Amino acid sequence: MELIDLINACRFKPDHLAFPDAWVGHIPFGAWLIKTLKPSIFVELGTHSGNSYLAFCQAIHEAKLQTRSYAIDTWKGDEHAGFYGEDVYANLKPYHDDHYGNFSNLMRMTFDEAVSYFADQSIDLLHIDGLHTYDAVKHDFETWLPKLSTTAVVLFHDTNVREREFGIWKFWLELCKQYPLNFEFVHSHGLGVIQLSEAKGNKNLEWLNQDNENRTLIKDYFSALGEHVINQYRKIEANQLLNDTRLENERLNNELNTLQAQIAEHGNSIQALNSQLESRDQQIQILNREIALYTSSTSWRITRPLRKISKKFRGWKSA
Repeated sequence: MELIDLINACRFKPDHLAFPDAWVGHIPFGAWLIKTLKPSIFVELGTHSGNSYLAFCQAIHEAKLQTRSYAIDTWKGDEHAGFYGEDVYANLKPYHDDHYGNFSNLMRMTFDEAVSYFADQSIDLLHIDGLHTYDAVKHDFETWLPKLSTTAVVLFHDTNVREREFGIWKFWLELCKQYPLNFEFVHSHGLGVIQLSEAKGNKNLEWLNQDNENRTLIKDYFSALGEHVINQYRKIEANQLLNDTRLENERLNNELNTLQAQIAEHGNSIQALNSQLESRDQQIQILNREIALYTSSTSWRITRPLRKISKKFRGWKSA
């Protein structure tokens, strides 16, 4: 193992992080593995928002490798990742195309549909992160196995999850018996690494041997580096939450200002109506006083008999 390559792994900082964070802790290792393995073709089965895939692509770009890269997903989700809307793919694609479209492709289809697009023994690095039931992972591995080169490396995420019918851990134990060049990180839900057969001359992968003295070092080192990236993600998440809270406060303040303006407007309308009512009350009071003065006058009393005769006359006329 080249010590300088291992040290350089701590310099990798992902340019893009998004929800969910399940793979975030493995980003430093993934970037280091890309630069170490230098695969001709890299394929990822299950990409979601792109934390793992975009980190792999970033590492390919930074190392100026000739790797051709393919992300395969329906971008609809599943019972383990959760089902999600079109916005996930809509957010991922423009960023991917702008930054890595010259060597990478997003293939929107099922894993089984995509396998026919690859030649046998052509893939040097395969990352399996789809549905995590035992049957699904086994099917994915066995389906894609003919497409792997003789010394290919395969990554399996969530090997350390034992809930919600995750069965990958069972299949992982079976793989470890079949492929002695294996390694498992237990942080960030677990990441299993196997190499189909030894790549002679690549000393940077010697830690896959069970008796290699650097296995504990590798595990602790990348776990620590992963924690730094997780903290970076948490900082971004906290800033986003803070920004969302600020925007929500602005929205509520705008609503409050609108309501206060409406209340003030209604208050002005009510005040105007009250003024009108007061004016009418004053007019009525004036009329009542005038009527009272008139009915109490001498002329009103003198003409009283005439008014009675007038009423009777109207009654006769109507009859």
